[in-house]
Amino acid sequence: MPADFGFSTDIPHQQRFVANLKCKILANAICEAATPKQLTSAKLDALARAYVIVRDYAGCEKQLKSNLKRWEHSPGGPIYASEEAALAEVENLHNRPERLSKLKSQLGKPTGYVYAATIGIAETWCAEYDKAIKTYNTALDKMKSPKDTPVMVPLLRYIASTYTDEAHWSDAEVANRKLVALLTPADPDFKKAKEDLVFCLRQQNKNAEADKILPPERGPNGQGMRQYDWFLTDEEKAALAKSEKDKAHNAKQK
Repeated sequence: MPADFGFSTDIPHQQRFVANLKCKILANAICEAATPKQLTSAKLDALARAYVIVRDYAGCEKQLKSNLKRWEHSPGGPIYASEEAALAEVENLHNRPERLSKLKSQLGKPTGYVYAATIGIAETWCAEYDKAIKTYNTALDKMKSPKDTPVMVPLLRYIASTYTDEAHWSDAEVANRKLVALLTPADPDFKKAKEDLVFCLRQQNKNAEADKILPPERGPNGQGMRQYDWFLTDEEKAALAKSEKDKAHNAKQK
């Protein structure tokens, strides 16, 4: 998840998150009309979720059903399963629980944690964050042995992502620490887990620890680079640097 969504960090995280998804609605709508072949499954999923964030559930349901129709040739695939679960949760929010009840009927099986993860993902997807955390933790509680690690990793990633969506940085930090501890440097997700942990630390002004884990990139002037530095003027960069310095100073005074 990008650290800034292209917006100044002076803007609260949740506002940046919602603004980013609103942009996706517009971008994907243009893409669907102009170049439909460029619409990937990830873009279609992002488009459907963007409707949720702006509380257009009817638009979301319509988009999800359109997505499922595109992928009906592979109903057993992970994309189809996650979209169907998202649709089940959206319908449940509108007092149509039948599809979700069918999914929940699988929770008592030996592989019930897989369905719990699927339901949790759908709840996160629909911004039902408290429900999602409870569902994820229920699944994690059933995993005790090392052989469960391949399933624990994505669950912890979902938990961290859910807390990040809510800007609950200390909780996201805990989940990301557990994730980093489970992985090795050879794992493809290890670098991303470290970056996400550092992001959470910086949001709490724990910059010294963040720098030890992942030193910030340096620009030609020796200052830390940000994702959006390339389109800021020198005056804007100076103002932003002062604002961040003041924030760090105020945090130390508390």
